[in-house]
Amino acid sequence: MTRRVVDPSRWVSLAVGLVVLLGGAVAVVRVGIGRFPSGPAVDVWGLRFTPLLAVVVLLLGAFFCVAAADPSRAASTFTATFGILGGLAVALIDDDLPAQMLSTPRLGWTCVGLSAVVLVSDLTLPALAVGRPRRRRARPPAGDGHLTRR
Repeated sequence: MTRRVVDPSRWVSLAVGLVVLLGGAVAVVRVGIGRFPSGPAVDVWGLRFTPLLAVVVLLLGAFFCVAAADPSRAASTFTATFGILGGLAVALIDDDLPAQMLSTPRLGWTCVGLSAVVLVSDLTLPALAVGRPRRRRARPPAGDGHLTRR
């Protein structure tokens, strides 16, 4: 007997991924692909994006969305850890970064916060079995007689 499994952490990863993907996409469109990587920084939702950071945020959002399809939560946990480390780098090492990556620490802390939400949901939320149990059809035993040689 089997039941359908619903994993709320996958929905959290997908929601965060879509928000991050949308923010990165808006930033990439505002910066313009033709001016990559030396174009001017743009503001999206009160966060400052350089062209390079816009592409990195876009890719991070795409990775969160793809990781939401993994039933084992491993890809989502890895992506969240990467997002936390990258966000900390942007937030704390802001003065030492090259000019192409300069941003406000607010973008880094936002990345840390969203990634931490995904990581905590991966580590704490249980998977839920929902619906009525379904019975699997029994397969006929091997060597049923009609396929075997005599």
